[in-house]
Amino acid sequence: MEHGRPAGDRFFVGAYSGGHLLEWDPSAAWTGTTQGKLVGNPMYLKGCSPAIGRPHALLALSNGKLVIMGGTPEYG
Repeated sequence: MEHGRPAGDRFFVGAYSGGHLLEWDPSAAWTGTTQGKLVGNPMYLKGCSPAIGRPHALLALSNGKLVIMGGTPEYG
């Protein structure tokens, strides 16, 4: 995992490779992640490949609805 940022009671993580965005609720049981489905803890939210292959920054906005992830594209 590249970077993580707390936002309220959740923790958001940008994972390499493929620019995956995950949401973890530390107060809930760890159940694992299912890519492409909005279930699990941590929950898989989005893959941003090829635009983001390696996440470098996350910004959770104060409105509680948006998380912005930035990084570098896939190789080649």
